[in-house]
Amino acid sequence: MSQILLDSGSSKKWMAMLGVGMVAVVAAIWWARHSQESDRVQDASPAAAQLAQQDSGAANGSQANGNRANLPPDPMLVAQQAEAAKVIEAQPDMQPIVGPVKERPAYVSVMEWAMLQGVSQQQADPAKELTRMVNFLRFTKQMELWESLAKTPETAAKRQVLATQLVDDLPTRVTNGELELKDAQSKLTAFLADAVSDPNMRRQREEAEDKRLLAANEAYKATEKVSQK
Repeated sequence: MSQILLDSGSSKKWMAMLGVGMVAVVAAIWWARHSQESDRVQDASPAAAQLAQQDSGAANGSQANGNRANLPPDPMLVAQQAEAAKVIEAQPDMQPIVGPVKERPAYVSVMEWAMLQGVSQQQADPAKELTRMVNFLRFTKQMELWESLAKTPETAAKRQVLATQLVDDLPTRVTNGELELKDAQSKLTAFLADAVSDPNMRRQREEAEDKRLLAANEAYKATEKVSQK
């Protein structure tokens, strides 16, 4: 499932959860930025579960709606998620989208796209918010794939590509308030273990990237101060 900090869960588990509660999962992506209960998100999974319950009872408060979270995964939604996941698997170094997102990226399923568009329209700058959420979804899917790959000689190259892309993207996640500084620093160490093989170069790279993360965190705090005025 789409997470900020991912446990070593399988893609099947992620897709099944999406089949059960697409609205909740996509809402969790938005919640990662805008939750009133917490300024940062460490794991979107608990939020998704909570939002699923809230969404189930929001329509009319009936027990029938409350039981929707217990329904089996929709095969069509699972298939859509699988197809979207294959895009990341085929192109693990997928780059962030810059500027307005004019059409659905291939790594975003049809249902995800509909939900992201719906949520973004509730924001002051829908185009900017849509781009942010689309890029955030790509990041989480890349992280999901990276964590799902066993550390073997056969997967080393793909893990390196994914880790390199994730390292490059970490500061943006911090700037956007989607990842706490300490969590980003922890992930940085893990990613660099795959991204840079030479220990000395890895240490130098980590020092440089840590400075980027610190700057990103300062940028986030500055933005928060402005928004709170």
